[in-house]
Amino acid sequence: MFFRYACAAVLFTALAVPAAAADLRVTVEGVNSDPGKIMVALHQAEDGVKFPESGGVISGQWSRARSGAVTFIFTDLAPGRYAAAAFHDADDNGELDANVIGIPLEGYGFSEKATGSFGRPHSTRQWSPSPPTQRPPKLRYC
Repeated sequence: MFFRYACAAVLFTALAVPAAAADLRVTVEGVNSDPGKIMVALHQAEDGVKFPESGGVISGQWSRARSGAVTFIFTDLAPGRYAAAAFHDADDNGELDANVIGIPLEGYGFSEKATGSFGRPHSTRQWSPSPPTQRPPKLRYC
C-alpha cells in the first residue's frame, strides 16, 4: 500500500514540474543569391489560426542573405507545436514582392517543405523545439 502512494506522489510531483524551455534551429536552404535579407517567422499552433496567417506568429528574425543556406535559432520556446515560413527579400524592401496575380517574385518556403498552389500550404507538420529530425524551409523561386 505504501508503494502505491509513493508512486502516486512521484507521479504528481513529475506532473507539477514545468517543462523546460528549448531552442529550435531553423536552417533556410536554397538561397540563390547574396543581396537582401532572409526573413523567418516562427508560428505556434493556435486554435482557429491557419498556418501561415500572422495571428500565429510568435517570433521573427532576419539575416543578411548568403547563397546556399542561412541558419536561425529561436530560443527559450515552451513545449508546443511550431512551424516556420521564410522568404528572401532580395530587394531589401521589407516585403515579399509578387506579380499582379499574386505569384511571389522572390524566394519563399515553409517548414517541412510544405507547398501550396494559389494560396497557403495545403498541410504542414509542425515542429517541436529541438526535434530529432526536421525539414527546414527550402526557398522556391518562380
